Order: sequence, then C-alpha cells, then structure tokens
Amino acid sequence: NTATIGQNLHLKAEMIADGKIDKIQLRIHPEGEEHEHETEHEGWEVDTLYTGAYANVRNTLFHEHIAIPAGAEAGHYHLHIILTDKEGYQATAEAEIELVAPAAAIHQQN
Repeated sequence: NTATIGQNLHLKAEMIADGKIDKIQLRIHPEGEEHEHETEHEGWEVDTLYTGAYANVRNTLFHEHIAIPAGAEAGHYHLHIILTDKEGYQATAEAEIELVAPAAAIHQQN
C-alpha cells in the first residue's frame, strides 16, 4: 500500500469481536522501529486509541482518515490495528505502508 505525504491515509476495516469492543488502537511507525530503543531512523509515528462509536459493540466498521503531515519522512512503515474487547482479549491486524512524496505519487500514476 502506498500513501502520499501531506494527504490523508484512508483506513477502512470491518471489526468483529467475540465480546463487546473496549477499544481499538492504531499504531504506525517506521520500518525497523519495532523496539523503543531503536532511534536511528526518525519518521512519522501514530499511536491513537479509539473508543466512542467503536466501543460497546461486537461488530463495527473502523473508518478513519489519518492526516500524514507534510514533514513526514518518505519510506516504509508498519501499521498495526489492535482490537481489545471488554474481557481483555486482543486481535491484531498488520500492514506495510510506503510513504511517498507528492511528486513520486504523480510519477507512479503515469
């Protein structure tokens, strides 16, 4: 998946839990920064908790637009969506994203 710096990352996923949903956590970090002690590569990071309309239901459509700041560094990133239910059980989905500069996105479309 490719996303353009300075635009929105469109996320849409159907979430199904055995119990009622407590929270959904979204984490995005540069590739290679799986561990907190690795600080050689600084890039765009997201760590956000969602409740509201997503909580207290068993099924929901997770639909968010995440702003990618103009100063974000191009490169490969990992995305994690972690669903936690009211009993504390978790399910995780992961994806890789490549952030590209706006000029690179135009070139890829041609």
